[in-house]
Amino acid sequence: MEANNNVVLMVANTAWSLFKFRRGLIKHLIGSGYEIILLAPADEYVPRLEQIGAKFVSLEHLVAKGINPFKDVFLIRELVSHYRSIRPGLIFHYTIKPNVYGSIAARIAGIPSVSVITGLGYTFINNDLVSKIGRMVYKFALRYTDEAWFLNSDDMEVFLSRNIIPRGKARLLSTGEGIDAEEEFNPTNYTVDKWQGLNFIFIGRLLFDKGVEEYIQAAREVKATHPDVHFHLLGYINVNNPSAIGEDTVKGWVKEGLVTYHGSVDDVKPFILSSSCVVLPSYREGMSTILMESAALGLPIITTNIPGCRELVEDKVTGFLCEAKDAKGLAMQMDHFINMSDADRGQMGRLGRIKIERQFGLKKVFEIYSQIITRYVKAFR
Repeated sequence: MEANNNVVLMVANTAWSLFKFRRGLIKHLIGSGYEIILLAPADEYVPRLEQIGAKFVSLEHLVAKGINPFKDVFLIRELVSHYRSIRPGLIFHYTIKPNVYGSIAARIAGIPSVSVITGLGYTFINNDLVSKIGRMVYKFALRYTDEAWFLNSDDMEVFLSRNIIPRGKARLLSTGEGIDAEEEFNPTNYTVDKWQGLNFIFIGRLLFDKGVEEYIQAAREVKATHPDVHFHLLGYINVNNPSAIGEDTVKGWVKEGLVTYHGSVDDVKPFILSSSCVVLPSYREGMSTILMESAALGLPIITTNIPGCRELVEDKVTGFLCEAKDAKGLAMQMDHFINMSDADRGQMGRLGRIKIERQFGLKKVFEIYSQIITRYVKAFR
């Protein structure tokens, strides 16, 4: 059976992530004449994806966390069935399970696929038995992908040095997922009043691996000498992740008076724009979306000198870098920011936006995807 060469599949572990990180790309490809079909477990973001013109197929057997090859064989069977039925010209896999089992399923179905490694996460940060098994499964499965894309050079080198992927299949997507700095993340398109005083904010999943504990320790140290400085947390609690921070812990921080917790929201832009500085003390990232969004909106950022974060900051020019797992170093950089003039903080934010516009705009991402689709798929006209 011939492939439907105008059809491109994207497979991820949540519909939310497809909407959050790739809706601009999806809209662009649809506008270029491709039919985009998305495969993921269904959630509340499915109608939004369908509204922009994509078709959606719900995956019954994809559970985002935990690798169990005996149970996940049902996921492989489900994917093979969809791939053979749809016969797309090319498949893009995102996140660990689609990368692993989707690559195997695509090879069984005889369809070319690309694995996009959006970050190394728990499997590579840690060295417990689960992580070791995960890396072994990754190495086995990625022999079946046609290409593996990485969002930063450090992650790519980890895979190459451990022989998880052959060098000829590895490609650096140095733009990350890209960001719409022209429209959606353009600060001139919004009017938001700043919170009173100086406000730091952490935005992301509440995981120890994201450096939340260091953020809290630094907040405690800074507030000892600057009691009028405010700290905020925004993100999901009780994420199904071994590194998750519990609700009681967060409530304790709030009760102590260290932070204001805002829960989780669909639109982070008002919170970014209300703040003075965005802080992400993460241990590892693919290419941090929240830092790209914050810098595009003209916010200075403080983050760690790690892959996926340091590429987005010019130290002491567009923000500050500190070492991972170093709460004192983080507090020191916060203190530097506190002691800056309003004019210097504003200049730092403006230079950060220029950097994002030049290096991480969506147009570069569109070009890369269009090139790979053209290579594997007969152009649809």
